[in-house]
Amino acid sequence: MRNKGFTLIELVVVIVILGILAVVAAPKFMGLQREARIADLKGLEGSLKAANEMVYAKAAMKGLEHSSFFEINTSENNIEINGKRVDLNYGYIKPTSDNIKRILDISDGDWNIQGYPGLFNPIYLTPKTAPAFHANNKSYRPDASGDNIKASNCYLSYSFIDSHDPLFSGNNKQLKIPQYHLVTSGC
Repeated sequence: MRNKGFTLIELVVVIVILGILAVVAAPKFMGLQREARIADLKGLEGSLKAANEMVYAKAAMKGLEHSSFFEINTSENNIEINGKRVDLNYGYIKPTSDNIKRILDISDGDWNIQGYPGLFNPIYLTPKTAPAFHANNKSYRPDASGDNIKASNCYLSYSFIDSHDPLFSGNNKQLKIPQYHLVTSGC
């Protein structure tokens, strides 16, 4: 009578094949998370740019494209979009976390948004899943300066100052154009 089953050699061959597949496939799957975070950041950057163009168009129609950030709490530096107030700087979205959350309809559950509000300090945005960003640390406290996000090297910054430009001279023209800086080396 013949036993029906697998021989030891057949089992070893199957285990070796599965091991080879795991070694080949694992790096691809590990890279997918990084690519997903980068895609999230690029999508957020595109959304922010598109929202800025929409806000600028509405501001220009109302003649608010020349109103400065420094005109605080006047009707000259904000508009209402979908029932939400959007503060402006020369017709573009003022870089504050509240403004960004309102216009893009993003939540603290998915994104870390930090930075001091104002033209001279960028707002930093990073996915909660960024590996170096304490995403699972329950005792972590956000840093308003954005230094924690910058340390992650996986972020989008938004401001009216290109702090990465060594030639920044602080002239008025540069304060009128929004700057986007995407860093993905730590994603």
